[in-house]
Amino acid sequence: MHVWLRNEPLNSCAINYPISHHINANTLRKTVNYAKNKGASGYPKIEYSIWRYIACNKISIPEHLAWMYFESFYAMSNYGNQRCIEFDIEINKCKSKEEQEKIKDCKRVDLYQFILHLYIQQFYTIDLKSSIMSREEWPVNRSDGNDRKKSKVC
Repeated sequence: MHVWLRNEPLNSCAINYPISHHINANTLRKTVNYAKNKGASGYPKIEYSIWRYIACNKISIPEHLAWMYFESFYAMSNYGNQRCIEFDIEINKCKSKEEQEKIKDCKRVDLYQFILHLYIQQFYTIDLKSSIMSREEWPVNRSDGNDRKKSKVC
């Protein structure tokens, strides 16, 4: 078996936000199984309503974070900019939160690509403490600093 992975997801889909520790290979596998059992609304394209239920009730991540993962993947995918623009227009026309949620729930993405998107998020983590500790310092020319001090004194 040969696996070919396009590099676009690796280059452009990492979200600069700490991923929930609940999203791991095991929960992603369970997500696929759950979505497949939901029928047409979960497989081969998963609706946001199914993902929101899994994310909030099974994986225990906040709804705004579930929407961020889903929306970022949708925007990055090849669903077309026109569809994204139309969706934004529909959302802006809504007068209530319930209407917005109803429109969001109809949004669909490819299940396996979305799972891959979530899996990639695990590898893009920023640990500020270790990045500060491991960073090399800029070279300092000691003689320049001493010459400046001498010239200021004179």
